[in-house]
Amino acid sequence: MTITFNSKVQGDDGWTGSDATDPMGTLKAGQAYTLDYNRQNNAFSVTGFNEGTNAPGTWTYAYGSSPSSAGPNYKYNEPKDLLGDNKISMWGREYTIKEVDGELP
Repeated sequence: MTITFNSKVQGDDGWTGSDATDPMGTLKAGQAYTLDYNRQNNAFSVTGFNEGTNAPGTWTYAYGSSPSSAGPNYKYNEPKDLLGDNKISMWGREYTIKEVDGELP
């Protein structure tokens, strides 16, 4: 799945230097990101431009136990069923998807 954030809607004027203060963290408005979901590991992998590193890359956030093949960009979180709640995770930030048209509010 490819997700493109609209820069006007998100109001992301650039990296503030902190995930806590940046409205989208290291995701950048106006950029396209590729999202893959691995049901077996309950993990979301996202590839795209990272404002913190100022370069493209792939980071994976798993919800539950960690797989033995995990690399350095693999993060672990408490188990939860994001898809069941109509949510996705992009570099640890959770976004709700509207059921009707798949839009991120």
